Amino acid sequence: YELQKERGLSAGYLSSKGQKFRSELSSQRQLTDKVFSAYNQQIAQIDRQGLSATAQEKLSAGADAMALINDKRKDIDSLDLDPPLSFAYYSSTIDQLLDMVTESGKISTQDLTSKALSALDLFLRSKENAGRERAVVNGIFSANQPVTSAQFRSLSSVVAAQAAYSKLFLAVADSQ
Repeated sequence: YELQKERGLSAGYLSSKGQKFRSELSSQRQLTDKVFSAYNQQIAQIDRQGLSATAQEKLSAGADAMALINDKRKDIDSLDLDPPLSFAYYSSTIDQLLDMVTESGKISTQDLTSKALSALDLFLRSKENAGRERAVVNGIFSANQPVTSAQFRSLSSVVAAQAAYSKLFLAVADSQ
């Protein structure tokens, strides 16, 4: 969630050409770093040899994507990264991290656990698309310009994806 918030603030910062969200973005980055540090501590305790090759690849992909964050932040701070490229980096990184939840549902041998992990995956992906929606809208409002057709398509796409994941979650999730 912290990375999602950083993505949205970065969109606003870039779209406003650095005029908005500087202090909020700095504070959010500290929160993101704190949560990612805790995540890394948990991941370090996993016996990777007990994971499938795909699960190991997913873990590595998420770590590799996060390893780029400081360079991306520098590019954002200096306004050298276009808003769509910033959005793409954060969204791709979040997808890489969420893929571990998807993979966990596949490797579980317990039906109830697999179903719960599948529901969690769908819920998190719905939530991720809500975060994308906020980032797109923040970028639109911060730019203080008319909405472009590309922005409208992007917003429509994330709203549709959010609705689809929510519908699937409700179909899979147990009332408990």
